[in-house]
Amino acid sequence: LGRTVQWVRGLGISDADILRTLHQFPQALETDPESRDGMVLWLKEFGLSELDIAKLFSKCPALFTVLRSTTESTAQWLAELGFDKNSIRDLLHRAPTLFCLKTTNLKAKSAFLKGIGFSDAQIIQLMPRIPNI
Repeated sequence: LGRTVQWVRGLGISDADILRTLHQFPQALETDPESRDGMVLWLKEFGLSELDIAKLFSKCPALFTVLRSTTESTAQWLAELGFDKNSIRDLLHRAPTLFCLKTTNLKAKSAFLKGIGFSDAQIIQLMPRIPNI
């Protein structure tokens, strides 16, 4: 736990925000450091700065508890739907919980929306607004 708190402080997150995160989502600070570091590396490779990563940690600590492969799969699926890298990065900022979901769930949601008459273009517009549909 101490190593994780030091890491979070290194991102520039205040002690007050760390305590808030511990209170709201304690699993974020219990994540395996190798898994967490893999996620951070992916986020950096995807073009996010350390400040962006710190904001994401404060906004959605759950993102740092999922496997890197889950977020990579989500980004790949979004690319298949027509999102470009910049749009995916923007979506990561606006709706990070979307990247915590498995692509099987996302594909099922997409299929449901298609089944009730939504086009791919409409689904692309809806996903950021209502990721937990």
